[in-house]
Amino acid sequence: MLFAVIVLQALLSIGGISCGHASPELEPALVIQPSVLGDNLRGDASSPIPWLQLEGYVNLIADVSQFRSISILKGHRVNVNIVGGNWTNPDGSLLAKIIPNIGGEQGYIDATDVLHIDVRYVLQFVSDNKYGHVRLSGLGKAGVSNKVIVTVETDSTANLKFNNQLLYTPGIFSGSRLTAPIWAFVDGPEV
Repeated sequence: MLFAVIVLQALLSIGGISCGHASPELEPALVIQPSVLGDNLRGDASSPIPWLQLEGYVNLIADVSQFRSISILKGHRVNVNIVGGNWTNPDGSLLAKIIPNIGGEQGYIDATDVLHIDVRYVLQFVSDNKYGHVRLSGLGKAGVSNKVIVTVETDSTANLKFNNQLLYTPGIFSGSRLTAPIWAFVDGPEV
C-alpha cells in the first residue's frame, strides 16, 4: 500500500512536470494530505510503525568463477549461479537448504556501479521437505554489501508465515559467500 501511494504521487508529479503544470484538482489533495510515512512517524494506531523481527540467517554460496556479463543499454546484465547454502533459525538450527544450480543473480550493474539485484532460488525446508521459491530484489554494490527485500512462496505448512511476508536482509559478501540476517517486517506495538 505504501509503495502504491508513493508511486502514484511520483507519477502525478512527473505528469505535472512533463505537462508543464500540475493538475489543479489533484494538487491540493497532495499538499493537504499527510504522507503515509508521516502518519507512521506519529505512531497513529491506524498506521502502525513497522518493526523488524529476526527470522534467521541465510548463507548462500555463488559460483563467482563463472560470472557472466553482457552489455545492455543501462549498463551490464550479470549472471551468477547459486551453488548451495542454507537458511538457519535464529538459534542456529537448520531451517532450509538452498537447492544448488536452480536460479541465481540476474540483475544488472548500471553506469554508476550500482547493482540492481534480481536473485531467485529454490530452498527446501527440513521440517516437511516442501520447497520455497525465493526472490530478492534491491540495490547494492557488486561483491560488497547489499540491502534487499526478500519474498518467499511456499506450500510448506510449517513455514506458511513466510508467504505474503516482506523480509529484509542486509547481505555481506566474502569471496563466493553471502551471509545475512533475515528480518521480517512486523507491526509495532500500539502507541
